Amino acid sequence: LPDGTPVILKADGTVQAVGLLPTTVSGSIPAGSDYTFSTGTAQFTDFAFDPNDTEKFVIIFEQSNQVRAAVGTVSGTTLTFGPSVIFDGQTSTSSAFAFDSNTVGKFVVAYTDSGNSGRGTAIVGTISGDTLTFGTPVVVKEGSFGHLTVAFDPLTANKVIITYINQPSNSNGQSHIGTVSGDTVSFTQYADIFNTSSDYIASAFDLTTGKLLVAYQDKGLSNYGNLRVGTQSANGVTIVYGTEYTFNSNAISDCAVASDPNESGKFVLTYKKDSNANDLRAVVVIVAGDGSVTIGTESIITTNYLAFNEVVFDPNTAGQFVSTYRSSLGGGNVTVATISGTTITVGTETIYTTTSNYGKVAFEPSTAGKFVSVFANYDGGWVGKAVVSQLDTTSNVTNLTADNFVGISSAAYADAATASIVLKGGVSSNQSGLTTNSTYYVSTDGTISTTAAVPSVVAGKALSTTSMLIAPTVVDGVDGSDGSQGVQGIQGTQGIAGDAGADGAAGTNGTNG
Repeated sequence: LPDGTPVILKADGTVQAVGLLPTTVSGSIPAGSDYTFSTGTAQFTDFAFDPNDTEKFVIIFEQSNQVRAAVGTVSGTTLTFGPSVIFDGQTSTSSAFAFDSNTVGKFVVAYTDSGNSGRGTAIVGTISGDTLTFGTPVVVKEGSFGHLTVAFDPLTANKVIITYINQPSNSNGQSHIGTVSGDTVSFTQYADIFNTSSDYIASAFDLTTGKLLVAYQDKGLSNYGNLRVGTQSANGVTIVYGTEYTFNSNAISDCAVASDPNESGKFVLTYKKDSNANDLRAVVVIVAGDGSVTIGTESIITTNYLAFNEVVFDPNTAGQFVSTYRSSLGGGNVTVATISGTTITVGTETIYTTTSNYGKVAFEPSTAGKFVSVFANYDGGWVGKAVVSQLDTTSNVTNLTADNFVGISSAAYADAATASIVLKGGVSSNQSGLTTNSTYYVSTDGTISTTAAVPSVVAGKALSTTSMLIAPTVVDGVDGSDGSQGVQGIQGTQGIAGDAGADGAAGTNGTNG
């Protein structure tokens, strides 16, 4: 025990310093049963977790010629779903969406509206519990979207960027900036073009620098894999794209891109290398603050790739990502990989369902290694399904609970030594740097702070810069018993009428008791 540190009482009667302890969780893919979110024939298109409500996610899918959305909730390995909501009564040939991490419960869906002459359209959605509401659809462009992606600027609330191929007029790879206000979104009139002959577009924002990385197949350059970095202009109405880089000097297709939330400026690209029919490859891209790019060495994710390439990072495990795809080995597959610098180490390839189509993966934001796969499963028709998986993880978990803090060590002690602990209600005189009369809380890492942690545990009140009155244990008083009810009085017996005399009237009734 360090000198003057908060301690907890363990179940065996010993004490331990409050802190973060390594905890190992064994993985399983899948970790539970799959669940149905659409019983009719459905074409799944996109899903994502709400960053402001970490157990909730939204699924966008098409069913019975309608574009629908539903809220899912994950608890352990169990999934539940709210009712689906129709936000457009026509089918869509392309759709994608993203949550705004800076605004609670807001997301934007972009799609090609077949009921409005195939125009590129966007709509604002709001999630509240299991309920979804939508604003009015807004036309972004007259033509349709191809290879559509949606991403919110992580540094600017309410700013959304849509990247796409301009169909059907040309093959321009371009983007529009949108501004969300309430349940409406408005877009800049003119698009920002990053390539004039592109296909298989994918994009992602870096969460710390706000740089937008766009990767694509360059049809004007022998279908090479190229990329550019975009930066939002100071006035927030255009994306300025920098130098074009080649990440693969071969014909590629099926791009996917994700940013590492744990390391600034680091992305991973996955793509099909067309010269090797079933090769899915990956490469690390590092984007500097000035927009310059460093590209790592290519790695093979799988040689069994068929379609539906997606990639996503585990936000709770630095450098770890999952590549998901439809495989020749079965239906939906995932491969776990890790990054060190620009080197990718590829792990085991695992099948999570044997009849998957249109599969995507997203990590549950608050639990290391836990992710949900959403896919269409063939069961006499393409039924919408979802399943929870768990990766092997070792993470630091606090040993502090809401009620196991007992006091502060009076000195430094070795393991297994007998220690003297100043209990609750006592005064700890071996502190430093306290602010007199301030309330302090126990932090999950074993320090004390004027800011409450989760769980919120009061350490005590500073009496001086070096001493603290440890918060005493408060025991609730017992409620007093109610008084006994008085006994009800007994009703008296009614008197009996007297007999009639020979010549006189009958006697009157006796008086009631």
